[in-house]
Amino acid sequence: MKSVCQILMVLCVLLGAAAHAAADSVRLRTSIAADRGSAVTLGMIAVLEGAEAERWADLVVLESAEPVRARDGWVTISMAQVRSALQGAGAAQALLGFSGDSCMVRLRGAVTPAPEVKPERVERPGPQIVDVSGAPTVRTRFASLLAEIYGVKPQDLRLSFNASDESLLSMSEHGRRIVVRPTTSGSSARASAEVRVLAGERTIASGTVSAGVELRRRVLVAGTTIDRDALVHGGMVREVSMWVTPGGGEATDLGEAVGRVARTRIREGDVLRLGDLESPVVVRRGDLLSVIALNGGVSVQVKARARSEGRVGDRIELRLDGSRRSFVAVVDGPGRAVIVLDSGTEVAEGE
Repeated sequence: MKSVCQILMVLCVLLGAAAHAAADSVRLRTSIAADRGSAVTLGMIAVLEGAEAERWADLVVLESAEPVRARDGWVTISMAQVRSALQGAGAAQALLGFSGDSCMVRLRGAVTPAPEVKPERVERPGPQIVDVSGAPTVRTRFASLLAEIYGVKPQDLRLSFNASDESLLSMSEHGRRIVVRPTTSGSSARASAEVRVLAGERTIASGTVSAGVELRRRVLVAGTTIDRDALVHGGMVREVSMWVTPGGGEATDLGEAVGRVARTRIREGDVLRLGDLESPVVVRRGDLLSVIALNGGVSVQVKARARSEGRVGDRIELRLDGSRRSFVAVVDGPGRAVIVLDSGTEVAEGE
């Protein structure tokens, strides 16, 4: 009983210290539209609640909305950029509650790309599945090693070699020893390795070989057009086997898509990518949440009302009914939040 009283006292002290903190909130929108080259302000990309938040509505977060590549139509503004802009302007961030990870800015207006300078064309053989069952060569040793690195069977690996590597790739291991040392990771779209071919104790050939990589994998594609902000369910997607480039961010498991929300419109037949999906909002402003405060092995449960919406894992501002005291906790699910008060635990801004 004494421990419960102590944790209640800690929570009250914490809430009292936050009486003047996190009273206002900055919630990033999922996406907006803006003209290319125009300045993007905080009021455009975020919902601002409270006088302290609204005073920064005209703060410029991005001087000029320009894509990284000329033909791109999107720019992403992260919460880290927002915080940096507020810090540079001298805003008291301790008085603000933040939610949302990033805002996607769709750019309006055509852009004339710079004249394309075509590099000298280097002919490369098309992608091929390497038969590793025959006599060992540098090519088959390289392919077998890559199959292990990428976690696939050799028949589910397709490689595009450089024509300039052909003489080294075709060298046989008969009467020799081939040493292949990879210099790539299992997420790279292009693989490379250092090769030495030895006859006895003498190196008779060496060099670096590389190849473009494609993997045959089960991925999820849209079985119907999925509108932006729509909740994805099993009937909207289907699994197909296709060749993909490593590191493309394709959703490969139903659990990575079902129950999530589309961040953009996904057309029927499009491959679902993890970047196109986000967790759904499970807490709305005004919802009454069950908040568990943890301190070591002791827990206290209180009811508090959400001051902003949030997804699982978001830190949101909460307020006890009948009180002006606010604090920040982590959304744990619909109607649930958690705040950790353990000694040595980093306390969130505003708590």
